[in-house]
Amino acid sequence: MGLKNLFLNIVLSGKTFENDETGISNLFIRYALMNLALVTGFIILLFFAFESFLAGSYLDAALNGVMAFLCFLSFFIARTNIAPEVPILISVLGYPFLCAGLVLNGAAQGAGFVWMYMYPLMSTILMGLKFGVLLSLLMIIPVAVITLVPGLSGYVYETAAALRLIIAYFLVLGMTITFEIARAAKEKANLELTRSLKAQRDEIAALKEKADTANEAKSSFLANMSHEIRTPMNAVIGMTELLLRQDLGREAKENLSTIKQAGTNLLSIINDILDFSKIEAEKLELVEGEYLFASLVNDVINIIRIRLGEKPLRFTTMIDGKLPAKLFGDETRVRQILLNLLTNAVKYTNKGSITFSVRGKEAETPQGFTLCFEVKDTGIGIKAEDMDKLFGNFMQFDSKRNRGVEGTGLGLAISRNLCRLMGGSLTAESVYGEGSVFTAEIPQRVLDGRPFAPVEDAEHKNCLIFEGRKSFALSITYTLERLGVANTLAGSKDELIRELKSGGYQFVFIAWPIAEEIQAALKENAGEVTVAVMAEYGKKIPLGCRELYMPTQPVMVANILNGKNTDFGFQDTEFLDIQFTAPEARILVVDDIASNIDVVSGLLAPYKMIIDKAGGGAESIETAKKQRYDLILMDHMMPGMDGIEATALIRAWEESQGREKVPVIALTANAITGMKEMFLEKGFNDYLSKPIEIAKLDEAMARWIPAEKQIKSGAVKRETFSGEAGIVIPGVDTAKGIAMTGGTVAGYRKVLAQFYKDTRERLTLLQAPPEPEALPVFVTQVHALKSAAGTIGAAEVSAEAAALEEAGKAGDTAAITETLPQFRQHLTELIDGIGKALEENRKTQEVIPQSSLSNLHSSLSALKTALEAKNMKEIDKLLEEIEGLSLDAETRKGINAVSDKVLMGEYAGALRGVNVLLGDTDE
Repeated sequence: MGLKNLFLNIVLSGKTFENDETGISNLFIRYALMNLALVTGFIILLFFAFESFLAGSYLDAALNGVMAFLCFLSFFIARTNIAPEVPILISVLGYPFLCAGLVLNGAAQGAGFVWMYMYPLMSTILMGLKFGVLLSLLMIIPVAVITLVPGLSGYVYETAAALRLIIAYFLVLGMTITFEIARAAKEKANLELTRSLKAQRDEIAALKEKADTANEAKSSFLANMSHEIRTPMNAVIGMTELLLRQDLGREAKENLSTIKQAGTNLLSIINDILDFSKIEAEKLELVEGEYLFASLVNDVINIIRIRLGEKPLRFTTMIDGKLPAKLFGDETRVRQILLNLLTNAVKYTNKGSITFSVRGKEAETPQGFTLCFEVKDTGIGIKAEDMDKLFGNFMQFDSKRNRGVEGTGLGLAISRNLCRLMGGSLTAESVYGEGSVFTAEIPQRVLDGRPFAPVEDAEHKNCLIFEGRKSFALSITYTLERLGVANTLAGSKDELIRELKSGGYQFVFIAWPIAEEIQAALKENAGEVTVAVMAEYGKKIPLGCRELYMPTQPVMVANILNGKNTDFGFQDTEFLDIQFTAPEARILVVDDIASNIDVVSGLLAPYKMIIDKAGGGAESIETAKKQRYDLILMDHMMPGMDGIEATALIRAWEESQGREKVPVIALTANAITGMKEMFLEKGFNDYLSKPIEIAKLDEAMARWIPAEKQIKSGAVKRETFSGEAGIVIPGVDTAKGIAMTGGTVAGYRKVLAQFYKDTRERLTLLQAPPEPEALPVFVTQVHALKSAAGTIGAAEVSAEAAALEEAGKAGDTAAITETLPQFRQHLTELIDGIGKALEENRKTQEVIPQSSLSNLHSSLSALKTALEAKNMKEIDKLLEEIEGLSLDAETRKGINAVSDKVLMGEYAGALRGVNVLLGDTDE
């Protein structure tokens, strides 16, 4: 390596040159040629100088020595920062005079002539064709004169020899010209190539810039799309959660849970599109945490049941009930993979069956445990030539055969990337026309190794099974075997009855409708065995037996064997997992959409905090300046001033005032990677995605509400709505309005009062159709009325407002002129009805009959004192104590009226209600 570097140093005069697109730079070539000539010439000329000196030709020796010195000088100068043209000029201009001197002295014989032959080549290469040829001609002229004119030289040249010298020189010059023309042509071609390559580079750069711009536009589109879809989904899922908190029947809860899960599933479909963008940008992230495996399996099966719809398919499972109860990983991504695989199976299978198998295995991974999921179908299968393209983006095969199948073709590509990101794999096997098998192996960490479907005293239990459908029979027997329960599969109805009468079985799992046919035999053994009727999902079983809807889920089977309820489709919301209240905490909710504020307020209601509201960014700033808050929930995307701008201005104001920063949590419907980092950078403390997940909201409240204001109280009982609102307003669905405003009658009355007040003010703005320049203000007004009317349950008025809004946006003043009078009339009738209902309600609340209050007197007196002092902490405590007492109906009605007044902040009215209950009517 040292010799190579030394050689390059000599050749390039200690310089380095970047190669051009043709491979070698022009400067590299010129320096290399020049230094080759200089070094070689220096050595040979020294040799000639020494030889001439020994021969006594001192003039020749001097001339050769001077030429050698010029070579050395040129080589030295080339190693400095002087331009390369300087040593080149020294060489090519000094050379002819030295050659002429040699000829005059008669030394231009033999090898000496070589130096003249080299000159055209050297000068042309170093100076270019034009100057090289000119210098070469200038040199040959004195040489020709000296050699051809007698007496000019100390040496007599024969004419023939002189002519040969001159002819040879011109031949060399001709060859040099030919060489240089060829070299120039090559250089020109190289230059054109360089220009072409540069043009291509510029084009590529332009295309890249265009692609980057398109990518940014795509990201912006995805963000906006995410927001636009997630905003209504927030209301759907949020309102469903509020409804689940009410006292509802089992069937209603199941239906609501299905709605909620379907909404969550819709979000996962939206996320598929967003995930594809993240995968392209290599920004896909995992959000790991602990989760219950039973919940994951149940969610997946319930969703696929819904997607099966009316398809004549048999959906069965082979799930190991001994799998760990609690795991650590990204539950959302695992669910996404399973739903993608099962949904594909449903799409491409029109008859036969789909089998979902789950097992676990020890693995040599950091987690040490791997979940193995297998989805097998009897669908159309995949051609052998398409298998290599199976996991590509936007891939759908056999388009003619699958013309009616919906989908983007992203599911499998996303699923494989997710599996790999989690350290697992996704593989597929298929036979065209027969079906496919997809296997996903996903490493997860075990947090609780106990079985997720434990059976008590399993070794002492025995089950009799009769199931004519082979796939269901295999499923139930596999489940029981993995649960460690002995079982016998009867081969016929007669064998079933015979085994049943023989005794020895505590449980009978029997297919519907065979159970109906052998009712008599079942009744005979009713006191000895537990009968579980197995039916496909959606079948009504009127026998009064235990129900087991297929496909089999180990938890449901275990519940039957343990004598527990088999319901597993919804969460009992009688008690919320909220471990504290914070009556002294004050929170500001900011959103431009009223229903979103109502949803958040309803979800926050159990904490008993003081909740203020702001309808936009500018309003939130003014509110934050007037009132100190413990927490602000700030919507991200709002018209006018968005959440980021509002938060920045709040932070700037806090800094100017030297105030401590209030925690601000962003509420965002965007699901783009990097949102968390962006919010933190912009001054937010945290963020919550819409739709808001209850668990994450609870975590945020516990994290950001000051600890000294949190009152630990165990599970907090939720407020319920029994169904009798006591409010009747023509044209208003009050039940829907209550659900939309948080789930309580008191909260609904508060919203009605606000709507009544706001709408009376807005009526004056709707006296006449707007002028064209006033259309934006008009659109804003009817948009607000549309949302507000829809929130309280006035659907007809909301729809009319929506039509006016669209007309305003389109600039259709004729349509506004035509429909505005009717809208104003209906709006007037609505607020008159609300005013009448509120007045009747107020009278009912203020006239409370006297009851026996001996057990309440001390508590009511303390409540009166707390109301006078407006001590919220004490008020809530006393109301909770009083509501827990045994009260007659009239007294409880009075207490509820007081509680409602407190909720609406009407402390004077609440105080009047307490005075009435105490019998102090002097006021």
